[in-house]
Amino acid sequence: MIIENKDTFYTMRRHLISGGGPIFGLETGTLIYGAGKQILRSFRDFSLCMEPYITNSGNKIYYFGDLDYEGISIYEDLCGRFGREWVIEPFKAAYIAMTEKVLNTLTVQDSLDSGLCSLPGMKEKQSRRGGDLFFGYFEAAEQEKMKAVLLAGKYIPQECLTISDLPMRPGDYDGT
Repeated sequence: MIIENKDTFYTMRRHLISGGGPIFGLETGTLIYGAGKQILRSFRDFSLCMEPYITNSGNKIYYFGDLDYEGISIYEDLCGRFGREWVIEPFKAAYIAMTEKVLNTLTVQDSLDSGLCSLPGMKEKQSRRGGDLFFGYFEAAEQEKMKAVLLAGKYIPQECLTISDLPMRPGDYDGT
């Protein structure tokens, strides 16, 4: 699994080292710190630097980053460059958990629009291109929530998920 940001990488690493088990139901053997866009350069050497069991063509690589245009762009660029060689998918369960956690903190009186105001603003000059490949992994209702965040000029940092959010049973994640 490729993790975009350092804090989340260390949170998930600590979870695995402590014997915390699956991450959102997914048995995870290897975490890779993506360092944002740097993963696009460093991934070129993935098959040369990793152990053969990690680079086995039967493995899926999951990507997890912030829910913003930049994170989506990194995922889609990674697929565009390396998708013929590797199966790379968004870590769907984590994106759903992140979105639900943030949006479920809204009170009954909050509308989605007013609740979005509490989210951090997206960094300036993010390209709003693409997203079709990324969003294609999600159901329409999930897409709608995520796109509402983006269209409001907001984003959900992956750091909103803490170590206490991680333990889940293996069957909770359906792999799609």
